Amino acid sequence: MTIQEILRCEPLFQNTEVKFSPVEGGLVNQSYRITCANGDYYLRIYGAQADYLGLDRTLEEQACRQAGRLGISPTVRKSAGTGYLITDFFPGRPFDGKAIHRPEILRQVIAMVKAIHTKMDLPRAFSAFDLIDRYVQQIRERHVATPPGFGQILDQVDKIRFLRSADKEYSRVFCHNDVWINNLLYDGERLIIVDWELCGYGDAYFDLARIAYLENTSVQEEKRMLEQYFGFFEEEMLHTLQQMKYVGMVSEAVWALFHSSIQGDGHSQTYDYTAFAKEVIRILESGATHF
Repeated sequence: MTIQEILRCEPLFQNTEVKFSPVEGGLVNQSYRITCANGDYYLRIYGAQADYLGLDRTLEEQACRQAGRLGISPTVRKSAGTGYLITDFFPGRPFDGKAIHRPEILRQVIAMVKAIHTKMDLPRAFSAFDLIDRYVQQIRERHVATPPGFGQILDQVDKIRFLRSADKEYSRVFCHNDVWINNLLYDGERLIIVDWELCGYGDAYFDLARIAYLENTSVQEEKRMLEQYFGFFEEEMLHTLQQMKYVGMVSEAVWALFHSSIQGDGHSQTYDYTAFAKEVIRILESGATHF
């Protein structure tokens, strides 16, 4: 559906003057701020990524509602199945590249991640490894060209998968699976997280790792993150975090390779997915664990 069609049929927006504007930052869905006499709302028109990955939109909506009740996500006002989601509009902004390195901000982010892991529960299993597997399946079915060394990188992911399977406590928690600055909104006091498309039971270290590899955290910052999350720190935790940073970067590469093969479906038509995938693989092959 288009936003014009939604505005015409959605009762929330009937018999009132409505204004809307795009919300920037998403690469696989269309998002808008809608203002009317009834209030300010956020509209997300779903792309097809969840369909390709075999993810249930109903469970995604339930996650949004749970998170809204916990106060860590906007309140859901309306869902139209696989079509769109309407929530209250949160007047915050995504973090810039420096804010996440402020100790008080990083503490809030880690506290939110822990709340997700300990207070949310839905019957949806979807780990970082599942994400990679499903993207790779799509890449192979679509005969997407992959860079040299791609097979060796997937072999390393499988080794880490095996090692993490021994952790019966932290490899099976409910995760957001897409923790990054565009999904973290802050108004100066309150922090929320949006976009629950990839949520599901997976590895706690993956949510922590996404913060680390995407935001180029230092070793000292990573130690503080781990100590805050677990209540103590051991060197083995830092080693595990590095492993999951590798897995996270691979998930970025396969995400980009997959999206390079599709047109439309709500994803960006200007972003160079192929170039990004090649750059991530170059970084992985160099041995680095940050962008």
